[in-house]
Amino acid sequence: MPTFLDTVCLEAENIEDGSAGLAVAKQCGSDRAARETVSRVWKLNQLITLYMGQMFDCILQSKFLPEGKEQDDALEGARIAGERSAAVKSFLEVFLMGEGSGVEFLQQTLFLYELRTELENMGMDAIIDPPMKFDESADHFVGHASVDLQKLFSVAVQYERLSEEAKTEARYARNPEERNAHVRRAGVLHAKSEATRTAFWISLKDEFSDYDLWHKFSIGVRDGWRVVWSDAKPSGIPPIIGLLGGNPLG
Repeated sequence: MPTFLDTVCLEAENIEDGSAGLAVAKQCGSDRAARETVSRVWKLNQLITLYMGQMFDCILQSKFLPEGKEQDDALEGARIAGERSAAVKSFLEVFLMGEGSGVEFLQQTLFLYELRTELENMGMDAIIDPPMKFDESADHFVGHASVDLQKLFSVAVQYERLSEEAKTEARYARNPEERNAHVRRAGVLHAKSEATRTAFWISLKDEFSDYDLWHKFSIGVRDGWRVVWSDAKPSGIPPIIGLLGGNPLG
């Protein structure tokens, strides 16, 4: 089953390109890479607007429905569209954190597409297993995570680990310039982890849609790549811990 990343790229490709009229596109001249980046950013921004439109449409629709399943479904549709919009926005935010200026800045590869390539080239030896044990008293097993989900999970964890390492380097930096460089790197890596983590959760809920995970208060991934929804109420734990064990998605 396609991951959220695959879906976003496909939907963006199907959006008519209107970036040519943008002032920034005209400044790219004949630089193909820069013009392609402008086009992709424009399309992703349009996709965010599309998702937001779907969200508001569902919310307005719910106002005309009686209390009950139909209204709940409309509000859930709004929540799903809102999460998708926020996820695409998080990838564009990583792009905006890039270095350089002018055409040089636009020559960078968008993280969304960079991540897809990284996942395609990722071997099974790089998979990071979830550490949390299955809790028979609270967890409800729904299936095993696919390899694509395992890769997304692992990359998100690895980015967060690298971010923490950069923070440690910043604490022991020899001068302000070196410290600032490590702090900046930590921030970018954390943003990449968050974007990947969001894509993971959306992909997981889509992959196990038959189990209605979009309606569950708490879902998680346990040892052996067991996907679960849980009766236990989450406790506001940090994002990286939630990724490793599960936390509420709303």
